[in-house]
Amino acid sequence: MAERHEVEAWVNPSAWDNEDEAARVIEAILESGSDDELEWTRISGGLPLDDVAAANRAHMRMAEEADEALERLREACRSAHAAGETKIAICAAAGISRPTLDSWLARDGSSR
Repeated sequence: MAERHEVEAWVNPSAWDNEDEAARVIEAILESGSDDELEWTRISGGLPLDDVAAANRAHMRMAEEADEALERLREACRSAHAAGETKIAICAAAGISRPTLDSWLARDGSSR
């Protein structure tokens, strides 16, 4: 756990407009028992823009991966249908509704 002087140096109360608020933040950080500066930032009421940008990059990567996985699922469903699997079986295996499958197959022109 960080020492009081370390937390005080990190918070830097003299730079705050409201030094009482800075003192409250120092106490909250000390009470948390955390040495994690990201947690200290959350306790103090903010997130550094670097962390926001990093979180956005991670979110964008995950969204791209989700889009790619969905396209793989669509293609697998189309292939299964083309191979003669029933729509009911495909929907059950894919965890999708019949209208969703029908819309995916209609885009491919293979709805029957």
